[in-house]
Amino acid sequence: MTELAGFVGIALRMLNSEQKLKDALDQQEILTKEMSHRVQNLFAVTAGMVRASEKSASTPADMSRILSGRFEALAEANALVRRSFGDEAASERADLAELAEKIMRPHAPSETRSHFVANGPAVLLGERATNGLALVLHELATNAVKYGALKSEQGVVELSWRASGEQLVLDWRESGGPPIAQPPRSTGFGTKLSKATIVGQFEGELRYDWNPEGLVFSMTLPTANLAR
Repeated sequence: MTELAGFVGIALRMLNSEQKLKDALDQQEILTKEMSHRVQNLFAVTAGMVRASEKSASTPADMSRILSGRFEALAEANALVRRSFGDEAASERADLAELAEKIMRPHAPSETRSHFVANGPAVLLGERATNGLALVLHELATNAVKYGALKSEQGVVELSWRASGEQLVLDWRESGGPPIAQPPRSTGFGTKLSKATIVGQFEGELRYDWNPEGLVFSMTLPTANLAR
């Protein structure tokens, strides 16, 4: 009986080790597939950015500057994506507030005061939503530096969001910059990118309010699409 009990113990330990090895191999396979999928997504996104930047840039140096900023925003977004293994599949989430802070930090006109305020409940974003919102926020910040609130030392950008039923409403509000006399007469690449991302990718809505004291840009996004 002692020998039989010892044999059963050895067999159980072997089965346990075999199961742990199988679980590790399954997780490795999931990770490999996920990384392949992410690389394909990144190539698709960057290829579209290169084509769009080529159309909007006037010189090679201008294209280099535009692409550098967009690549940095994309890199920041991907750095925020964290992995966690569930019972069936791997999930990835990034925090909206952290994403906004990382994208906005390089655009502050000075380090002596806060030029950016973010307010809203905790919102977790999927990989595609993280990349898309990173590019939209980067374009808004770039325009704010060139024409809006972040062109001035007194300028402030406030990004706030709130849940409304099954949608998330985000408001980008600028103040303290040069007065706005009238809306822009033409739309640039940033406007086209924002529309393609918010309407085309997220199936949401957007609105520009060119108030004299500063731009208010509103986005309404289905929460279900933000988890992707």
